[in-house]
Amino acid sequence: MSVKQETKQSNKFQWIFMVIMVPIIFAIIIGFIISSVAGVDVMDKAKELGNQLPFISADTEKQEERELEHYESTLKDRDQKIADLESQIKRVIKKFSN
Repeated sequence: MSVKQETKQSNKFQWIFMVIMVPIIFAIIIGFIISSVAGVDVMDKAKELGNQLPFISADTEKQEERELEHYESTLKDRDQKIADLESQIKRVIKKFSN
């Protein structure tokens, strides 16, 4: 491949990037800022739209189930720890009251 062909290919890529991708990214950022200033919760709207898409909503549901299981197990562990600490307190009180 000659130097001119490589330059021509990289120039096409640069042109596509600069003319198409940069303005799109810029517009998304500006839209996000304007929506945030206007009081629209963009993340909630994105989640709502994501839940409407079949392949994303299934993944979201699985993630929510995993999080729920994690929180439930954390609560069980903490309940057990609380029960253990309460029994220790009762033993200490009983020991000092005698």
